[in-house]
Amino acid sequence: MSFTALLTCLIFVHGLSAQPTGIMPAPSPPILVPRPPAPSLSTPPPPHLNATATPLLVTLYGLDLWSLLTSWGSGIRALLEAQESPNLSLQGLSAPGMCASQLLTLNTTALLNTSLTAQELMPGLGYFATDVAQLLRDYLNDSSIQVQVPDFCAGNRTAASFNNNGTRVNGPWPTLNVTINLLTTEPERQAAASAHPQLQQGGEG
Repeated sequence: MSFTALLTCLIFVHGLSAQPTGIMPAPSPPILVPRPPAPSLSTPPPPHLNATATPLLVTLYGLDLWSLLTSWGSGIRALLEAQESPNLSLQGLSAPGMCASQLLTLNTTALLNTSLTAQELMPGLGYFATDVAQLLRDYLNDSSIQVQVPDFCAGNRTAASFNNNGTRVNGPWPTLNVTINLLTTEPERQAAASAHPQLQQGGEG
């Protein structure tokens, strides 16, 4: 099974729930168990190790950025409603094309008059990236592969059909486009190459 199929299947069946039809109103955020502070979207590999990166772009169906923004005790919705700004809305922040990297760089002090950072206001962004990375790590079951989720973006609603416990379920569905990096680190091989520089030159000399 491909990475795309695996992630789509698992998260579609067990993930956050989104309304399958219509654009408005947006889906209500699910009730989720509290979690510790979320890490940043991606963690760079240790500086002493060289890593070979394999990029993936995965589209997940049935997940929407709206739910991620308003989950896990998020305070962004209340602040936006209090501001009543025509230029800043939850619909705009979760519209197709909006990415987590953009949201996490928002100047929340200037825009929303709060001392909380964007990551503190929207913890679901970090949790989602962590969950996708952990899902892939569990699937790959290879300690030499490090999984990073540097970004993900809201996609367009897309028509698709899935089988859920033998029942065919039709879309259109909200989508998330997730950027994933698989970093392969092989310390033992790298150490051997460092000890024998001629190996790095293709065995010349």
